[in-house]
Amino acid sequence: LFCGSMAIGSIGRWLSPVRQTIPSFTLPKRIYDHIVVGAGSAGCVVASRLAEQGSHVLLLEAMTLENARLGRMLQICDRLFLDAETHSRLPRNSGQGVFELGLPDDYADWAAATQDSSWHYRALRPHFDRGQERLRRQGARTGLGSCVSTRSAYLQRAILASGADGQRLEVQSGVRVDRLLAKDRRVTGVQWENGEATAGEVVLCAGTLGSARLLLLSGIGPIMQLHAHGITPVFDLPGVGRNLQDQVVVNIPPQAVGGRCEVDTVSHHSWRYRSWNGEEPATHHLPLQSGRMLLELGGGFLQQQGVAARIRLLKPQSRGTVELESVDPSHPLCVRFEISDADRCTLALGVAEALSAASQYSSACSGSAKNKVPAIAQALVNDAKSAGHPVATCAMGTEAEAVVDGSLRLHGVRGLRVADASVIPQAIAAKEPLGSVVVVAERAAELLMSTIAASEASFMQFGRPPVFSHT
Repeated sequence: LFCGSMAIGSIGRWLSPVRQTIPSFTLPKRIYDHIVVGAGSAGCVVASRLAEQGSHVLLLEAMTLENARLGRMLQICDRLFLDAETHSRLPRNSGQGVFELGLPDDYADWAAATQDSSWHYRALRPHFDRGQERLRRQGARTGLGSCVSTRSAYLQRAILASGADGQRLEVQSGVRVDRLLAKDRRVTGVQWENGEATAGEVVLCAGTLGSARLLLLSGIGPIMQLHAHGITPVFDLPGVGRNLQDQVVVNIPPQAVGGRCEVDTVSHHSWRYRSWNGEEPATHHLPLQSGRMLLELGGGFLQQQGVAARIRLLKPQSRGTVELESVDPSHPLCVRFEISDADRCTLALGVAEALSAASQYSSACSGSAKNKVPAIAQALVNDAKSAGHPVATCAMGTEAEAVVDGSLRLHGVRGLRVADASVIPQAIAAKEPLGSVVVVAERAAELLMSTIAASEASFMQFGRPPVFSHT
């Protein structure tokens, strides 16, 4: 209940105390080159890369200094958002996670959705490598199964490079952005309880739920929903908050496999995952159902939760929605995510395979448990839940419900881009989407800087004002 009552975008994110500020402040009258909303995994990358290239950036984050310890604790525990109407729960991911890129086919889908070849796997691989190298240089462990933080690898470094006066990068925490400032379908800045700021371009990195929320509160979204809440429409964009996707997981308790599963040997097609602190036992991942699912066996966090194994459906067909419950920015969102019958059927097959595989690697599994696999599998599937890595509420593409284009610009609205997990059009075949989020953020920074470079070149050649001019 406590987590459900908190504002979207405020949980699990925290900044260095060096640059923390109190919630109430007034910024000097200044037009920034860019305002980045949200200092999570994507926001830290975008703001840092832009500042490194000489852009004047304002990074706004809802978390306050006094909540830093709480935020750190919630990164370790399960996060939940509560649907006030149906009481359905959707776990929330933190700003740290497993750094995986997924499969080339995942990005072929991105390129097809946007009709933009720059989103193909080969084109994005340099962005992934840059992110991985940055994390490695900062001492963060990268690679499959390594838990990493863009806050330490990107943001802290950019803050130090920006200097004490923060001429290039200004970080303000304790700021819950309530709405976007817009005129004639052009976003010019952001507004919060105690003030506002303007910029040449605004970049939303508030996360899959937070970015959708801010668009809706600002009058950008399905027009019927906006009218229902008395919000003046800026632009009718029906895809905002639609197409919510998440992986689906099924936990297998010890009693389902006759006791705790001890992994003695691992087949050639599995791989090892070690937890972020390096202290917990390794977990073994085995692909199931032609790679559509992962079976996680081993110790660590799973054992602490009383789970012998976990099966994860990587690319489900299930879809959900994110909608406003109230125009009050502090009110929780209405998040609905229903697991489809097709996914439950697929999961039942996968769970049965998982139980058999778990039995093979466990000396504790009894023959009677193996004979009950179909019935046990069906019972377990009934308790399937979302994995806590939601994507696609502001999906990029060219179809009617797409929200942003291949350059991450909002369809029909100028001066605004979205660069976080919400733009990912389809869930990827990876344990967590962090690697893809970093790729999106690196690509976004490149697109933003190329726009500035093109504007400056136009001004030098033709005397035209830059595209970011507010005159």
